[in-house]
Amino acid sequence: MKNLLLTLALGIFFMPFGMAQSTTLNDFISNNPDIDHFHSIGNHHYFIKDALMTWTDAKNYGDEIGVSMYIINDSNEENEVYSNLPLSGNNDFGYYIGLYQDTNDPNYAEPEGGWKWVDGTILAYSNWLPNEPNNSNGGEEYVHFDWNSTGSKWNDVINIDYNKPIYEFVSSSSAPGILLNGTVSVQNNQIKNLQDPTDDKDAVTFGILLSKITALQDQIDALQAATDSGSVSDQNGNRYPYLTYGDQEWTVINGAMETYRDGTEIPQVSDATQWENLTTGAWCYYGNDPSKGKLYNWYALVGIHDAASLSDASLRKEFAPEGWHVPADTEWTTLQNYLIANGYNYDGSTTENKIGKAMASASGWTSINNEGAIGNSNPNNSSGFNALPGGSILGTFFSGYGSEARFWTLTYFGNNRLYHKRMDYRNLGIGTHNEGATLGCSVRFVRN
Repeated sequence: MKNLLLTLALGIFFMPFGMAQSTTLNDFISNNPDIDHFHSIGNHHYFIKDALMTWTDAKNYGDEIGVSMYIINDSNEENEVYSNLPLSGNNDFGYYIGLYQDTNDPNYAEPEGGWKWVDGTILAYSNWLPNEPNNSNGGEEYVHFDWNSTGSKWNDVINIDYNKPIYEFVSSSSAPGILLNGTVSVQNNQIKNLQDPTDDKDAVTFGILLSKITALQDQIDALQAATDSGSVSDQNGNRYPYLTYGDQEWTVINGAMETYRDGTEIPQVSDATQWENLTTGAWCYYGNDPSKGKLYNWYALVGIHDAASLSDASLRKEFAPEGWHVPADTEWTTLQNYLIANGYNYDGSTTENKIGKAMASASGWTSINNEGAIGNSNPNNSSGFNALPGGSILGTFFSGYGSEARFWTLTYFGNNRLYHKRMDYRNLGIGTHNEGATLGCSVRFVRN
């Protein structure tokens, strides 16, 4: 790992100037007549392609010609770029920018988690319209502005072809192909042969550089060892990021599979009366809304897929991804105790169960002005567990979306009832409850 970082760092200093976005503005315009230059700020030049495209087609087109979709750094820059657009207002189209929602990001949560720019940087400056982003149509993972006279305010949108893309080209005054591997002058700053320094001063400078890179890599290695994260795929190709808590590894987004491990279908049931009377595994969307997460009954967790497997455990299917399982109540308790002991209570104490905010997702929760409650204004999700308020179905009624998170356990309570864990926007911690097997709620996984 350390050698890799050193190699990459050296490559930055010795790469050709003639790589992507290193030619002159005139050359770029000459080579790309299908996009229109409309403004420049220093050596940053802004173009639009006068065609309605999907966001992904727009990005692919930019990649082909070696230019980035527009990345916005601050309001002054954005206002200047917007005010120079050749067309704005109510034109039945908007302008795509280079912002998208990475659904594989550990911090992904609807509607506000996982947003990043096309160069991989995390969203810092933002300019959303009121009540945006909201994922109102489901799959709203891309961003445009100036839709129906909304100006430079942003809106999240699905991947549709009624927007025109803005591109940002960064020019260079240097000719392509010049290597920073000898004595050259760049903007009057002399750069000598760093790979083989001949002057004592150059050797000292290069040595300092290498020592700083080595120290930085040591910090990265330590951080990676401390967080110990990764991802796992289920039988349907869904990827789940996971984090390590003490001796346990937990997925930090909810289960989303539609088959058992061997490919047998877990049926989707949208009729509430049918759901209430099930004795086999099933899933549904909250409120039958595909933009919301999947809820499972307890039968699905234990692989009861037909009448025979209800009475014969040997016929049941595996539900969780290979090498993982749905946690027992005791495993939830182990996680809870770890978080409390390691200072994840909202007030930093190490006694009592006040870890709700640390476990709850950063957005989506109903607000309440109670100190330490999950839904108050202080930041959530310091543990990275990212518990979403996905609600549940109980009997024939959906309830709790935005105000509560429920997660199944594999532990039997008695009298045909099973344990599950519940978090509520008004409370400080995570509680243990019991309900019948037809309760529909969310699922997490623990490594075997």
